[in-house]
Amino acid sequence: MRPALRSKNVDRDWVWFYYSSEDRKEKTSSLFVAPFYFEWKSPESRGDILLPAYLKYYEKNKNLELYFGGFSVSQTVGRFDASFKSNAFGKEYYIDLDYSFIYNLFSISLRKEVSNPLTFFTDEKKEEELALAQVQNTKSNEVKKSFSIEKTSEESKTLTSNENSNFASYKKLARETSKNYFGWEALFGIVSYQSGDYKKHFRILPLTWFTWGTNSKDYIFFWPLPPVFFGKVGNESYWVVFPFYAEQKKGTDFVLSLGIFLFLMEKEKDRREYSVLWPLIHYAKSKEEISYRFFPIFTHRETVERLETKSIFYYRYKEKTVSYETSSFHGILFPFYQASEGIFTKKDFRSGSGYNTLIPFYFRSYSDRFESEKKIFQERNLYSILFLYSYKEDLLLKRRESSFLRAGLKTACTQKA
Repeated sequence: MRPALRSKNVDRDWVWFYYSSEDRKEKTSSLFVAPFYFEWKSPESRGDILLPAYLKYYEKNKNLELYFGGFSVSQTVGRFDASFKSNAFGKEYYIDLDYSFIYNLFSISLRKEVSNPLTFFTDEKKEEELALAQVQNTKSNEVKKSFSIEKTSEESKTLTSNENSNFASYKKLARETSKNYFGWEALFGIVSYQSGDYKKHFRILPLTWFTWGTNSKDYIFFWPLPPVFFGKVGNESYWVVFPFYAEQKKGTDFVLSLGIFLFLMEKEKDRREYSVLWPLIHYAKSKEEISYRFFPIFTHRETVERLETKSIFYYRYKEKTVSYETSSFHGILFPFYQASEGIFTKKDFRSGSGYNTLIPFYFRSYSDRFESEKKIFQERNLYSILFLYSYKEDLLLKRRESSFLRAGLKTACTQKA
């Protein structure tokens, strides 16, 4: 006689390596025959495992079957985003099927749009089919309450042959962005074929890959030896013969390259750029700015309001707006000579200051302020190895100060007008 437990809602049996349980209230059951077999069933999922032969797992919207030897089957149901629907009363669900042989040595992936996803899951209970029929006649918010549907995060990124056409997206063909899809891979993805709603893709890595449109004249082609790449997607086209020539066009804009970085020419709207031995020598011009560089000697950039030049010999900056104007200059003949100047103007006020030095012989600095073209302040300083001299005058306060210092002599003077 085997041990058993009986109650109103729960039954349990066990003996040696056998154990079974059923909970009628929670609608769950399980069976275990150690160590090879396990079976369970619940409102959320059901399945069984027979080691090492197979593993089977089922949910309302997903099935997975793994078999000894590397064969697996996976089924997933989902609901399309509104932009995927064929029409107002058309197919709004999809079924994803995946078959894998010998641990992805060869695999097949499919997607099919369907009206009733439960037709692919015949083992579901009749009340679930009735719930789906009610779902299809209710509002979208009631659908979410009655039937659990998986929604992929990529559904909002729908691609068509006429919208969002560019090389970056065109060569990417994915099941998640298709209503109907078929693809296979061999040798763990080295050889593959993909077919979606608007394009197809074939590749043999690293030899070649080719993508072409089914409802358009778009195409992309690559061949490795010698490296040749060309294609056209929408109004964008490429021609590459590596490393000698490369060209990209998009409407009237283009990029042209000879010898990779030996010479580059670019055009984007009203902007044109030219480079020789990029990025060492460069010139660019547009309505908004002009810039050029001869690295590492100097770089220059100029717009309507700003001008900036950087060089190993000097730095210059100027900015002019409606309300003010400022400029600065700093020159250097390393390591002995340096000079700097700065000017600021705002309405009737203007100030300037600067210095120059020849190390170690002298250092000279100055500062001036003006109001309505009238000087109101000035300061001068001169320091050398022989003497020190300083002069300051404030015309508003009518005050002058000066000092002179050298070895054995010091004078100072303060005057009021």
